[in-house]
Amino acid sequence: MRFLALFFFFLFSCAQTVVILKEHDYCSKNFQQETVDIQGRIVFQEKLNSILSCELSSGYGFIFLPLADKSLAIVDIEKGSIIKRIFTDFFISSVAIGNETIYISGIGDWNAITAIRLRNFDKIFEKSADPFGGEILYCKKGLLFLTNRGKLFLIDSMSGKKIHEQNLNILPSGFTVKNDNVIVTSVDGNVFLLELNGLKIKKRINLMKKVESPPFLGDITIVCSLDGTIFLLDTMLSIISTTETNGIITSPPIADDLFIYCSTKDGKILKIDKLQGNILNTQEIESLAIVVSPVCAGNSLIIGTISGELFILDKKTLTIKNHIKLDGMIKHTPLVCHNKVFIVTEDGYLYGIE
Repeated sequence: MRFLALFFFFLFSCAQTVVILKEHDYCSKNFQQETVDIQGRIVFQEKLNSILSCELSSGYGFIFLPLADKSLAIVDIEKGSIIKRIFTDFFISSVAIGNETIYISGIGDWNAITAIRLRNFDKIFEKSADPFGGEILYCKKGLLFLTNRGKLFLIDSMSGKKIHEQNLNILPSGFTVKNDNVIVTSVDGNVFLLELNGLKIKKRINLMKKVESPPFLGDITIVCSLDGTIFLLDTMLSIISTTETNGIITSPPIADDLFIYCSTKDGKILKIDKLQGNILNTQEIESLAIVVSPVCAGNSLIIGTISGELFILDKKTLTIKNHIKLDGMIKHTPLVCHNKVFIVTEDGYLYGIE
């Protein structure tokens, strides 16, 4: 009996262990770049138990799908199959990937920030969080948590203990971090520049526009207002240029060294000169509504529509190279990783496309 007990314990332990890829290859939410072009061939289609509750993420050879049934599905990036589901007591609103660790936060009767070790799924910590929820980002100093009531916290990524906090007194629309700087935007058009160390406010400006999408932070800061104005800001939030797109923007832009790419809700894709702010190319996707950001893969730009169309555009000219009709709406930005595009549709399917 003892032998059988030890045998089953060994099998159970093995089933809870995953192989971690050495490189931390998760894709940035701000800019996803792969060197291989996507042709538009569906290589797998996996039925999920639920739709997404927030954006999908990737890292260490896995795709992480926060589902509306209060679970986090972990998918093998090559096979497209779910290898593990982690159930929570809250509606997951944000996921961050750290050093072989998954961080999740959410909204519900019990709100928490939970850290789970990816190798064996042990819970590292679970700390009570703001009852209205918020968004988390992993950075070199720890875990940033921006609550939906405008409080920003820096948390130790291994213990969950609070290191610093800053009350911004805003209704946030998003935030991002790069090196030692944090950029926070609010719905009423405030933009904050904070030092990561200490969360001290270095500068604050008001764009006098409503902002509903997170900022992009690279060598410049890009903020898009709801009425379609794109603001290019320098490292100290001085306005370099403004671009009028004449469309509604609800999703963040992406950018490379020379160009900015963004989508408008009325179905336009725009390519903008990063230095001058001039619109270089525009592609209207048959007047189909778009609520997600474009993503890059090699020489292609990929965008999904609310009607379930996936378009592959030439990155240089924005001409349509191919498109695929999926069954469900695309309401979450696709993820480009390991030479595939991963998409979750509103009818509860995960697609892998090469």
